[in-house]
Amino acid sequence: MTQAEKIEYILDKSCEYFGMSRADLISRKFTKIERAIHSKFIIKALRDNTMLPTAQIASLLGYKSNANVLYHNEVISDEVSDECYGNAKIKRLYKEYLNHLNLNNYDKTSEKSNGH
Repeated sequence: MTQAEKIEYILDKSCEYFGMSRADLISRKFTKIERAIHSKFIIKALRDNTMLPTAQIASLLGYKSNANVLYHNEVISDEVSDECYGNAKIKRLYKEYLNHLNLNNYDKTSEKSNGH
């Protein structure tokens, strides 16, 4: 799977998971709290699974500043970390989100279809 395909896959599966459209990613349709949760999860998935620069992640999600992406990534990383207490509900929701993305199986399927 190419980098671009992986980015599109993560964005599409994220929108599916959150019940939103790609246009909703950059709209102000959701409350600040809802948007923060969506964004944190998507940012972490993109940062952990792609080589997409922070500026491009910010642009994809409708942020004007890279600082927002860095902040959300730091917050979600702390919340889901096994090394600190974090937030049990966020950890559970993030685990469900990752299961929905199913990136490990997608990578394996993609490798087989590419003949690797």
